[in-house]
Amino acid sequence: MWKVSKDGHVLWIFGTYSPLPIKMDWRSHEVEAVIKRSQEYLAPPVSKIETSYFQMALALPSLIGINRNPDDATLRDVLPAEVYARWLPLKEKYLPRNEERDRPIFVANELFSAAMKQAGLTTSTDVRKQVEKMVDQNKLKLTRTVNELKLDNPRRLIKDFKKSPIDDVACFSNTLKRLETDIEAMRVRANAWAKGDIEAIRKLDFNEQESCSNAIRNSAVLRE
Repeated sequence: MWKVSKDGHVLWIFGTYSPLPIKMDWRSHEVEAVIKRSQEYLAPPVSKIETSYFQMALALPSLIGINRNPDDATLRDVLPAEVYARWLPLKEKYLPRNEERDRPIFVANELFSAAMKQAGLTTSTDVRKQVEKMVDQNKLKLTRTVNELKLDNPRRLIKDFKKSPIDDVACFSNTLKRLETDIEAMRVRANAWAKGDIEAIRKLDFNEQESCSNAIRNSAVLRE
């Protein structure tokens, strides 16, 4: 945790980490102590799509096949030869039944999830739920920040997305790199986080995964 002070006011920042060990026990005593003497909790920001229930119901059938490459292309068709060659051994290890029809960004997500499961790690933890349970028990004021994305025609957006290319090769390549070199480091970082060992965390390198979220944010469909 980091403590920020100004004019007699104190803000505690609680840094989380992912992935973490499945069924992990983390040292929550300091967090509980800070929450007990606090007045307000600022929840992590979330994004929310704003559209009518009727429009979303109409759009649901369009979601079928949204993960597929345009024109029924395969991974071999859309990936550079060097990246595709690196994918094959990881496919054999983690996703032997993958048919290679999905967009690289969706395969990258599936591959990463399978690798985490095999390594005993997970990106779905209940740390935030535990923190918010403490907040509720201590009756803190809860403040949420919501970024609302208004969609007037989600059905058309989905159809345009299915036909449009996405620059997600960097996302796929970085995911491969992370699984090729970073599995054991993920375990070390997770254990260091659980124990609050800041010095151990500072000594470790981190492979960035921003390229995957950027591939979606910067797609031509969402920029329109």
